[in-house]
Amino acid sequence: MILSCIYILLHKKQRRAILRVPYGKVLIGFFGISALLSAYYGNRFGIVCCFGIFTIYVCAFYLRSVMTYSLFCLMMDTACAGSVLAALFAIYQKLSQYSTMPTYRPESFFLNPNYYGAIIEFIVIIAIYRADINSSGRPFYAAVIGINLVGLYLCASMSAWTAMTAGVLVFLLLKKKYKIAAIYLTILILFILACNFIPSLFPRFNSIDDTTSNRMDVWWGAFHGFLDTPMLGRGPMAYTIVSKELGTYSTYHCHNLFLDMLLNYGIIGCGVFLTFIIAQVKQLWKWLKRKAYRGITLLTVSLTIAVLIHGITDVTIFWIQTGLLFMLAYTGTGIRNWQENSTAKKNQ
Repeated sequence: MILSCIYILLHKKQRRAILRVPYGKVLIGFFGISALLSAYYGNRFGIVCCFGIFTIYVCAFYLRSVMTYSLFCLMMDTACAGSVLAALFAIYQKLSQYSTMPTYRPESFFLNPNYYGAIIEFIVIIAIYRADINSSGRPFYAAVIGINLVGLYLCASMSAWTAMTAGVLVFLLLKKKYKIAAIYLTILILFILACNFIPSLFPRFNSIDDTTSNRMDVWWGAFHGFLDTPMLGRGPMAYTIVSKELGTYSTYHCHNLFLDMLLNYGIIGCGVFLTFIIAQVKQLWKWLKRKAYRGITLLTVSLTIAVLIHGITDVTIFWIQTGLLFMLAYTGTGIRNWQENSTAKKNQ
């Protein structure tokens, strides 16, 4: 990623490509300011994060400017195939730990089980999108969805279950797949009822009270930290500083995407993000109204809904693997050469 970023910035043509993203240069430029603020407040993690986010944005914006339908499909299929390996490794982790720690939650190749859950919610939505437009590959995508649901059950991320459900339902309903949506929702409700009567099916239900208590403490600290620096924040991962100052529950972020944004970047920073997001939404809305690029538009909307829902209780998008996969899916909004594949226009 770093080498790709350096290559893009050193070449004039590539450098111009990233500036064509609506308000992209404003967003990228803000992280330079955020890095300076992080240095001012002694937020060393924040400085590193600013450069990491800058790197991901530069690469994603460049990819968006050169994206083609075939390349996008290849990236999404590669992600689906990679998720199978991740799920198999998670199963191995669970089996190897089960005898000594039955409640162990595998994290596969990721930072922790919640980040693995976030990856799964993205993959399931991507697999449903690909199955919808690639009928010949449906057995593969069905297998991808199945084994990832096993991985999600093992990592036991309740936030990921909720976010995935919201994203999947949004995609299916907007595609007018009402029967499939109804079947999915019925199965999920039956599973929840079964867990209620048989707690051993999903033991994490018993820890909801403790988890909620910790999060309430974090949210209280994050809000008071935001009030101290309301305009520009203290840079990424500012909660690590706030928790030491206020003595609240110690963790790396606010466990709420919206509070985390306010604490890290302040009102001005959130305004920059909001301006960028509004520009993207306007473009997506135009495509939806004229029914162009519909499949990828709905994929982007569904993934965004999943991020926002998951963001109520966690900030899993704020990580290299999760953030990069989301941004790779976002690059599909830059596709222009739809005549490259005669079936693309028909399916989209």
